[in-house]
Amino acid sequence: MNTTAHASYSFFIYVLILQVGWHVWPNSMMCFLSLLAGIAPDLDAAYHTIVKKGNINDPTFQHHLHYWTHWPSSYLPVVIAFAFSLIFDFYPQYFLIAVVGPVSHLFFDSISCGDGMMWTAAWWKVKRGEFSKFTNFDAKKTDGYHGLYWSARYRQTKYFILENIAAGCVILFLVYLSLNGGLDVWHILSFISIGGVIFLGIKGVDAKYLQEPPQGRYADYHTYAPYVDWYQKKYGSSPPKKYKGG
Repeated sequence: MNTTAHASYSFFIYVLILQVGWHVWPNSMMCFLSLLAGIAPDLDAAYHTIVKKGNINDPTFQHHLHYWTHWPSSYLPVVIAFAFSLIFDFYPQYFLIAVVGPVSHLFFDSISCGDGMMWTAAWWKVKRGEFSKFTNFDAKKTDGYHGLYWSARYRQTKYFILENIAAGCVILFLVYLSLNGGLDVWHILSFISIGGVIFLGIKGVDAKYLQEPPQGRYADYHTYAPYVDWYQKKYGSSPPKKYKGG
């Protein structure tokens, strides 16, 4: 899914856990941090653009495959840190943000994505060429497409509508909290953040990207030699291409 979904769902999952576990509403700083944590794994895109001088709209950009920020095992230390914060009652509600954001991000990246998530991949094994299967639910329209070719198709799914409804609800909730607790810099940052991701999410995509990409569908891990070699050795076949056509 895209940034709008990650920020919005991270926010509401965090609010729900706070209510169930502590019976409190988040303060303004928590609101901002929960939005930020939801999109944090996608900072690899900024790294790819700024440091690697790459183009995230290029269909060959494969951050779920190549960057540790999208490998679930990378967040085990964060989960352990949260457990200790809970045991010793050391700001557990803040440590929780660092768990909910990335975990919810990876979960929703397992739905209607271009490739999905390697849930059982361990970062210490991936570096040695040992991967795992990708999980990508309900992705008939999007599986195998990347960059703007994915974005153009994702906008035709129900998830695109749902995430924008969720983002609208985030804004309403922030307004409610601001009216009752006062508007401060953290609330302002939250409004800017959610407004920014909504804008980026709905920004127009040229209709030409609904055509098949020059490299074809599944020009991703399905053609990445180290992954294909690993898959063939483990399962005796090439990674399956689940869907055909555009």
